[in-house]
This record gives sequence, structure tokens and C-alpha cells, in this order.
Amino acid sequence: MPWKEIDIVKLRQQFIGEYLNKHFLSFSDLCACYGISRPTGYKWRDRFMEGVMYNLTHRNRMPLHSSNQTPDEICELIINKKLKHPHWGPKKLLDNLKKHDPSLILPADSTAGEILKRAGLVKKRRKRWSVPANEHAFTETKSNNQVWVVDYKGQFKLVNATMCYPLTMTDNHSRYLLYAVRHYKVRVMMTQSNGWSRHLGNTGYLKTIRSDNGIPFASIAAGGISRLSMWWIQLGIRPERIKPGHLQQNGRHERMHKTLKAETTKPASYDQRTQQKCFDDFLQEYNDERSREALDRMWPSEVYERHRHRATLRNSTPMH
Repeated sequence: MPWKEIDIVKLRQQFIGEYLNKHFLSFSDLCACYGISRPTGYKWRDRFMEGVMYNLTHRNRMPLHSSNQTPDEICELIINKKLKHPHWGPKKLLDNLKKHDPSLILPADSTAGEILKRAGLVKKRRKRWSVPANEHAFTETKSNNQVWVVDYKGQFKLVNATMCYPLTMTDNHSRYLLYAVRHYKVRVMMTQSNGWSRHLGNTGYLKTIRSDNGIPFASIAAGGISRLSMWWIQLGIRPERIKPGHLQQNGRHERMHKTLKAETTKPASYDQRTQQKCFDDFLQEYNDERSREALDRMWPSEVYERHRHRATLRNSTPMH
């Protein structure tokens, strides 16, 4: 059964009706029945006796005039300046007005903000979701397949007006580009598919996957765990996130993204299929044709395959 809503005005009208019909022996008993003090009861009785029924409603306590009210001329100046510079905030608007006319008596920054808000010139900020901080230290990378870095490079529009979201993954030690595939949306299931299971299964000893704090790698849940990172944990892989706004912690991967953008998206391809062909060609060239100074002028594929071959021999050597 729902709660009964109480209309204060109707209660006041009932109170006056009980008073006029003399249902109570004393005015004190009438006030006690309605749970109000005698002065409050006399106040509503006197207002009713003035002869106007709407006197029982709430009265506006706002003063008719305020000595601190901003003059209409100043409000108009602030609004007109905002219309000329829609991206300026209250502080910049007031500073500009003061610069051109120092004699103006301008309101406080907060008051100017309220003037703009009342005029409908302030856009409501979209609430940004906050991911819990990753308090664990980064895994030290000493060999291949210890740490992989994954990220969605910034989306861009293809010639046929569809959006492309490139998903990339590199081995942090060898800089080997494991994965570069286009998606038309950022979805968890799409991120898990497209060869991820094959890549993860081939290593057998991957320890950590490092990412940023965006979707689908993190969420606002406890510890920032998302559906995708939970999948990694179930596979025995530790998810690791950089600090928000600290892209330098993924500097190697971000540098690869800069090259990927320059060579595969300018100009963009016509559709998703031809764009993927560009990513495939870039992956082969990046791994097998482009030497890296950080690798002593070696190729990423050379470093990655050499360490993987050693690991395979080490794991296959029988114990004595």
C-alpha cells in the first residue's frame, strides 16, 4: 500500500474548518490535534480572517528589491559578450569587459555564471565516470610475452562515412605488433574475438596485459574490473592500467600509433575491408621491414622470434 501524500494547504483548510465549526472545546486542543503551536494556529486563523483563501498558501519570501542586484545593463553586456564568444567562461568575459571599460562595476564571477545560466547560455557538463586507481606497480619487462599492451587508437571516419575503431596489441619488450584490426564499434565481445584467443593461447606464459582506463578495458566497478579484464584474470593474466592522463606510461605503444595513423589513415580507405588491408600491410612492414634503434637496429620480428624460440627450447628440455 503506497504512502499517503499530505497536502499542507488542505490541512490548513481543514484546520480553519474545525475552528469555524467549534468542534473543539479550546483553541489549544485544536492546535494540539494538528501538531502545531498556538502562535502558528493564530497566524493561519488571522490570515484566513483577512478574507482571501489563497492566504493559506505559501508566501514568496523573496524580497521585491535587492540592493546587490546586478543592473540590467550589465547583464545585457555580459550576455552579448557571451554570444560573440560562446566558448568563453565568466572570468574571461568579465576580464574582457573590464579591459575595454575600466569604469564598469561588474559582478562576481559566480554571479556572472548565474546570469549566463538563466539566459540559457551554459551547457550542462556531462558527468564523467571515474575508474578506481590501479595501485599495483608495473610489471618489469625483461623478455617477450611478459607484458602485452593493448589499446584502441582514436576512431576516424572512412570514405563511406562509417566509423573505424582500430584495436592494436604489441609485445612491450620486442615492440612486436601482434594485432591490428578494425572494428566498427567498441564492444567487449568484438574485443575478445578476432584472433585474441589464438594469440593468448599461443604464448602459454603471458603474465600481464597493460591498457588505459577506457572502455572496455576498465569500468567503475570495484578495482576497475571490467568484463574483459575479468576474462583475462580467468585466463591467468593480470590486467594492468596506466594512470589516467599519463600516456607516457604506454610510450612505446603510443609511438606505434603515431606511425600507424600516418601510414594507414591519411587518407582513410573507402570501407572497412580495404582499411583492414592497410592495417595488415602495415603490420607486416612494421614487424619485418622497419628496424628499431631501441632494439640495436634489429627488426621486432627478429627479436620476438629469437626469444620465443629460446623459450620453446627451454620449455621442451627434459629435466635430469
